[in-house]
Amino acid sequence: MINRVSALYTTFGAIFLLLLAACGGANAGSMPQQSIHIQQFSAQPITFYEGDEEIEPFTPFMAQRGPQGRVLTFGFAANEGAYYITTYDAGTWQERGISNGFQPTDPQWECDQTPETSTFFSADATRVVRACADGSATVFALPDAVPLYHHAGTTSDVALAARAPIAAFAPDGHTLALSDDGPSGAGQKFTLPDTAAWQARRTLTIPGGILSRPAWSPDGTRLALVTLDGTLGIWNAATGAEVAHVALPQFAIGNAASDPDGPAPQWSVDGRTLYVTSPIPGGTLLSEWTMPHNVLSPGPTVTIAAPPDLVEPQLSPDGTYLFVHAAPTRGEIFTAHDLHQGAALALPGALTIWTGAHDLASFTLEASVVPLRIG
Repeated sequence: MINRVSALYTTFGAIFLLLLAACGGANAGSMPQQSIHIQQFSAQPITFYEGDEEIEPFTPFMAQRGPQGRVLTFGFAANEGAYYITTYDAGTWQERGISNGFQPTDPQWECDQTPETSTFFSADATRVVRACADGSATVFALPDAVPLYHHAGTTSDVALAARAPIAAFAPDGHTLALSDDGPSGAGQKFTLPDTAAWQARRTLTIPGGILSRPAWSPDGTRLALVTLDGTLGIWNAATGAEVAHVALPQFAIGNAASDPDGPAPQWSVDGRTLYVTSPIPGGTLLSEWTMPHNVLSPGPTVTIAAPPDLVEPQLSPDGTYLFVHAAPTRGEIFTAHDLHQGAALALPGALTIWTGAHDLASFTLEASVVPLRIG
């Protein structure tokens, strides 16, 4: 009798589980995905101060999160006819420091104002690289804009295929990766000078040609980048040797070759995973790659309609979320571990960066910043 009851319960249990699975399967496509709550706060104006007398609205066209809650911005003051670099406190949006004005006619700052002009900041917000389409690059100390190092360009005419050098500081700020892009177009090597004597320590050779900015691993031992032939490669910064590479799926270069500083891959906080954007027909592929034992293994992928020069993956400081632009004023947020889209949001400004573990800031054309809380 006990065996019969046991068998009966087992049969009913099996039927119940089958029905539950069937219902779940039927509803899986119609059930809404888990959403991420986004809270938008009131816009706060940002200004820069010239001396003690004048306060002028300032709209940055580049911003980077720095250490200790700082945000570094770079922009042009129309009334002054000069560039300024300003540091803000991401919590209060009060100014913490401002550089001297860079005049466009400054011999060490002058660049053609084209998309081929690039600017790169160090992780500790103490240095900036200004690169030009003639192949030159200058490193300035902040906040006073003192020139530290100048890499001369060429006297050749700047052609339509010209690209400014691409630069990236190591996390500890002791090494700079600088490409040989210039008037002839995309480069094929990175030199790695130290930031003390500015002597090149080694060279990374990129046979497929440089497409993206290089991304330093969190420990500063490796660099990852996407090449013009559709490869994700990883190089050892100490030896200059390539340690891993893989062909990216659906790769279609299109117009991406002319991008002077294409989106860099994004390392996870532990340095074990890479989030990569690459051009595909009609848009961009966001892909996840892990690298156990120097072998790149594919993970989830997401197709985004926006062009690759716009879609740069930005991992939240705690490694939980991944933010990308889906259009100039629209963004998408994914959970980092599985690239599940948890939110799509309209942005008040085209420039958006992480300012805290779950905090985003969007800069508007009205010289203000709108804080956003994620999660």
